Amino acid sequence: MIRSLLVATVFLAFAAVSSSCGPLVTAGEACTTRADCPPSYSCFQKQTGGTVEVPGGFCSRGCAAEADTHECPSGTVCTYFGDSQLVCSPQCTADSQCRSGYVCADVAMGSTAVGNMGGAKKTCRPKGVTQ
Repeated sequence: MIRSLLVATVFLAFAAVSSSCGPLVTAGEACTTRADCPPSYSCFQKQTGGTVEVPGGFCSRGCAAEADTHECPSGTVCTYFGDSQLVCSPQCTADSQCRSGYVCADVAMGSTAVGNMGGAKKTCRPKGVTQ
């Protein structure tokens, strides 16, 4: 019994200390290298020969189907992110929810793709993405 209480106390102390370290990096945050992003994410930047600028880099991970949410972390949607690249981007309802250099844009307007059965969603994307 005492051992259980000791283990619980140590766990709670660890949880309190680790939560004070600040929030974890999430999809859409700035980066300059892969090391700036969580383990399963990449740092997306302007592709070689690409036409879309990615201001400040963009931590996220790739996905396969526009408007899908199944491959993406909670609160994100698979969207075109410049040229033909698809990534998980944070959902939004207004430009003010996106970082500087990004806009809140429609994804698959009217789509009934898996994970988007309720219709179009909006995500933060670099200005100038036309898809």
